[in-house]
Amino acid sequence: MDFGSKIKAARQDNGFTQKEIAEKLHVSRKTISSWETGRSYPDIGTLVKLSDIYQISLDKLLREDSTMIKHYDKQNAATRHDILLGRGSYYLNVLLLLVTLLARTKLLHPELKYAGLLLLINLVVLVSYFDFHNFFSNKRCKVAFFTIGMISGGTNHVNDTPNAKYFRLCYG
Repeated sequence: MDFGSKIKAARQDNGFTQKEIAEKLHVSRKTISSWETGRSYPDIGTLVKLSDIYQISLDKLLREDSTMIKHYDKQNAATRHDILLGRGSYYLNVLLLLVTLLARTKLLHPELKYAGLLLLINLVVLVSYFDFHNFFSNKRCKVAFFTIGMISGGTNHVNDTPNAKYFRLCYG
């Protein structure tokens, strides 16, 4: 028996309607219907709640449904990909920050001053790809973002018009 059939049978055995279960889980009735027909699957936290409501072990709910196992394997792979992308972007930002600092001190070729632009672009991609709120909930990320902003928009330029600030932010 597949997962959808199991939760539908458990719901009916316990005398619940889809609407009642939806209210308990804070989801829509259509979401319950999608789970029961196999069009989608609940997240892990909701699975635990379903297990508690229906008084069925997670093992019994999940066993024998290869489609659901593949779904969670795919989610796990996507999460690992996101973590690797985040780490790679973080280390690239650190490298670009160092290049920008060295270019500002004239220790590197003057054309490398545009590394600040790459740093800014990579930082924007990093922030837009991941959850913005969670990104700034980490103190290290706040400090890194503030430091990068200070380096990219330093005050060693004569002209402090808004356009000059934008130019400094983009081009170091």
